[in-house]
Amino acid sequence: MHLLKTLRRCGALALFAALAMPANADDEFGIWGDISGEHNFTKQFSMSASIGARANDNLGSMSRFDFGVGAKYKINKYFSLGAGYTFIEQHRLRRVKTKAETYTAYDTDGNAYTESEVYGYNVSESFWRPKHRLYVEAQGKVDAGRFTFSLRERYQFTRFGKKTYNQYKYRDDADESSNYYYDGSDTYYLDSTDVDTANARSTHYLRSRIGIDYDIAHCKVDPFATFEFFNNLSDGFHLDKWRLTIGADWKVRKGHTLSVAYVYTHGNEGDDDPNLHAISVGYKFKF
Repeated sequence: MHLLKTLRRCGALALFAALAMPANADDEFGIWGDISGEHNFTKQFSMSASIGARANDNLGSMSRFDFGVGAKYKINKYFSLGAGYTFIEQHRLRRVKTKAETYTAYDTDGNAYTESEVYGYNVSESFWRPKHRLYVEAQGKVDAGRFTFSLRERYQFTRFGKKTYNQYKYRDDADESSNYYYDGSDTYYLDSTDVDTANARSTHYLRSRIGIDYDIAHCKVDPFATFEFFNNLSDGFHLDKWRLTIGADWKVRKGHTLSVAYVYTHGNEGDDDPNLHAISVGYKFKF
């Protein structure tokens, strides 16, 4: 009964957080999942491996697959160091760019004003491309009663792979064809197809994460919350994105933990992702 009460409380907290987050028409919903295993070689040193997948775009498509390995060295009970590598296969959704021209018009009184008229669209097809991510981090934590407070600072380097893709140009003055684009009011026909390139590039971020955990007495479910900042080191430490996570860890059995959380991400870190609401499910085990 105590476990059920705790689960209900954690669920209510996550629901409240989801409802409290700002939402607009551009926000999306997703589901994230991952499985990770960890092995302690000594009391201080451990290594881990993980696989994960994400479905965003309001669950309309898979957006990411990843595989990662990492290592951690625990200096003492308050401080640890870590490093790792993650291979990511990222999906970029189809992009539509409106082509319009502006001109000067005049009202019945002879006053000039500017008009804009759409004459076509450039539609870039969706594609997958790889990313290679390296990180080093330092984390400190301190216990205060049944609460645990933590701060993690992670330097993250990501290399985006090069990818070519097709771009279809639809115009209102093109000859009619079976390939067309309809914008809800007018139909535009395919005029030409170009091959475009998403160039290889690199990003550098400092990810600062504040966390709080609570150990409930005589209960296998422990709630937690984290708040993370993504600071762009290539753009004067600009805050490109932040992320709030609220969830709970359930100790299924010794060395096995199921984690369920609500995640709200605001901003863009270079993955072309909008503001996102997601449910994250993870399973961790030690071997």
